[in-house]
Amino acid sequence: MFALVCLLLPSGSAQTPVLTQHNNNARTGAYTTETVLTPANVNQATFGKLFSYPADGRIYAQPLYVPNVSITGKGTHNVIFIATEHDSVYAFDADSNGGSNSTPLWQITLLDSAHGAASGATTVPAQPGTYGISYSTKEATARGTTQLTINGTNTGPVVDQYAPADTYSLFDLGNFTFAAAGNYSFKFTVKGKNASSTGYAFIFDDIILTPQ
Repeated sequence: MFALVCLLLPSGSAQTPVLTQHNNNARTGAYTTETVLTPANVNQATFGKLFSYPADGRIYAQPLYVPNVSITGKGTHNVIFIATEHDSVYAFDADSNGGSNSTPLWQITLLDSAHGAASGATTVPAQPGTYGISYSTKEATARGTTQLTINGTNTGPVVDQYAPADTYSLFDLGNFTFAAAGNYSFKFTVKGKNASSTGYAFIFDDIILTPQ
C-alpha cells in the first residue's frame, strides 16, 4: 500500500518552520505573520500540488516542515518530515523530487529496538498471518467486564478489570488470524461488572499484536 505526500506550497517556498501540529502548542493552526499568501494569489494558477512521494502507509500525523537542515552526505535541504501508520518516519526534500531527491533523504522504522520498540512490535493494521492479541491497562475499583471482537468475532475471554487497588496488568486474549492485509475493526463491549466493582468503566493503554 502506498500513501502520497502532497506538498501544497506557493511558488517560492516559504522558509517558516512548521515544527508541531497546527503550528503551535495551542493547536490554533494560525500563522499570524504570513507575508506571501493572500486571497488573491491562492488560486489554481499559483497555488497547489507541486509533486508527491511514495510512502509505506497512510499518513495521519501532520507533516512538519524544517528549512535549512544539514543531512550528512546529502548537503542542506528544506525538509518535509512525515510519519506513517506503519511506524516509518521519512525526511523528503520539500523543493524537488527530481534527481537525487527522488528517494528519501533519511528514513527509519520505529519498530526496532534501536528506536525503543519492544520485541515483536508490528504495524497497524497487521499484515496477513496469526497474531497473539493482548492489551495493557490499569485495573481499578470502578472497572467493568469487557469482551473484544475483531470484525465481529469474539476474541479471547470476557476480561474483568476490577481490582481492589490500582494494578497495572497485561491481559492475554489469545490468537487471531488476519486473512488478508487491510483494516480490521477492534471493538470492546462492556458486558457487566464484578460484584465488588463500583462502576462499568473500561480503559486500555495499548493493544499489542505479536506475530506467532
